[in-house]
Amino acid sequence: MRTRLFPGTVATLLLLISPLATWAREQPRKESSSPTAMAEQDLLLLGPLEPIRLRLIVEIDGIPFRTAWLNVFDRLFTQFDTDRNGKLTPEQTRQMMSIFVPASADSAVSGKPGTTAGMQDESTGREELQNRIERSAPPFVLRQRLLSGGAGPALIPLLDTDGDSRLSREELNFAEQSLHCRDFNDDQLIIKQELLAGPNLSSTTSSDENGVSNGSVIILSKSIDAAALAEILLARYDHNRDGELSLVVPAEIMSAGGRLADLDTNGSRSLDREELRRFIELSPDATLPLSLGSGGGASQKRGEALPQYRMRRKLDGGYQLHFGASEIRFSRNNRDPSQDNTRPRLQDFDTDTNKTLDETELNNVPNHPDFVVVDADKDGKLTEAEFDGFFVQRSRAASAQLVLEVSDQGSDLFTALDRNFDQVLTPRELHLAARLLDTEDRDGDGFLGPVEMSSSLALEISRGGSRPATNNNLAAIRTTADPQVKADRSGPSWFNKMDRNRDGDISLREFIGSRTVFLSLDRDADGLISIAEATAATENKATAKSPVE
Repeated sequence: MRTRLFPGTVATLLLLISPLATWAREQPRKESSSPTAMAEQDLLLLGPLEPIRLRLIVEIDGIPFRTAWLNVFDRLFTQFDTDRNGKLTPEQTRQMMSIFVPASADSAVSGKPGTTAGMQDESTGREELQNRIERSAPPFVLRQRLLSGGAGPALIPLLDTDGDSRLSREELNFAEQSLHCRDFNDDQLIIKQELLAGPNLSSTTSSDENGVSNGSVIILSKSIDAAALAEILLARYDHNRDGELSLVVPAEIMSAGGRLADLDTNGSRSLDREELRRFIELSPDATLPLSLGSGGGASQKRGEALPQYRMRRKLDGGYQLHFGASEIRFSRNNRDPSQDNTRPRLQDFDTDTNKTLDETELNNVPNHPDFVVVDADKDGKLTEAEFDGFFVQRSRAASAQLVLEVSDQGSDLFTALDRNFDQVLTPRELHLAARLLDTEDRDGDGFLGPVEMSSSLALEISRGGSRPATNNNLAAIRTTADPQVKADRSGPSWFNKMDRNRDGDISLREFIGSRTVFLSLDRDADGLISIAEATAATENKATAKSPVE
């Protein structure tokens, strides 16, 4: 007997597009975990000098988010389990996995070991299928990226030549040479996109098999035990690689209220691996209740944070946290994928206008499933009922999946160096980089350390996946050949002609005369001819026409 997954009847299609809240609440699963535990998700934020542990308490349509996900899973399983034997055939398994896993190329539906392709002759039980889907499309997903405006994460490592997470006067004096490798168009100007350009710009950050991300935020799941967490902290903060984290100046790690000092059981004023394993026992720095959908108990609860934090609730239901030089902006996006109008429409891909799709036409649909998954009656063509039925099911599954997008803006060092706020670093601004120590070295140790460089982290929680992030190339980002620098253009005509990048200075590379003449014009010996120096040279009768003639 052949199973027809998406019958073409109006009644069935109407059933598919009923509200998610009804779907999620119908026949709720009885879980052994408490409702509070089903709503909790802990995160570890790896700040510049301090780890911050957040606990989210999230509800979807008034029920814990994990319960909402399980209810949707159970409803789909029951729908597919037509013979009510508690198992799905390989074809039904593939169909259900395609609903939860958007990309057909994903390992969950490809021919890789452990997927449905490797179990063609075996049926799949409810618990086994749940575990397999959770590995590919879990109820809580983390995606990390750099914002186009967040040049700090790329700028600081380029300047920090000794890797101690501090910038010395010598390193700041060497800023122009250190950043030359990012001057892709060789105009001696550094823009934020040049610091960020490359294959990883705005890309999502992958995680390993234990769910440990290489970004600034980590999901604290069951797979991360005390030992794994200790290794994460060492990898992030142990700059001298001695296997310990120093708690004294220059400290490698800090925490709100000095709580990490309580882990120093041997009084060495540093934390070794054994002591770091107790980090997992510390209570969260902040607890943030969040409610998505129609609301619930979480929307009425107040967020809590340690006294060292400044926290306020935002109008969108999110939070803003400040601790030291760190700022965390937590936003709530209440979009519902099952209600929006972004699902694919058959007519948009029906190139021959016959009101059905063949396999070639389906291949033009973004994140399309395999043709056989949608072709319920196996007639080699997809009707509107089959097409809509599948994508309605997929949007329902997405509505029960939380996505946390992390945009790491890193430190605001770029803005500190950009003295005229034109979002371009000129050679003169890089020459003056070391002057930051005069105003920003608050502890007077001769370094610009992580505590003295502010950091910003933006987090947004939503349902159903992130909007696609594109990695635009530099040519697309830079729409004009001439950067929009704010420079004085009131110099002599010969000066303005030589100042090809229009930054208000002439470098030795721009100067068309001899090095000897350049050095004679550069009166302050800073490696640049300024407008004042050029004007003074022009007013001299000996160089009235041009200093290079």
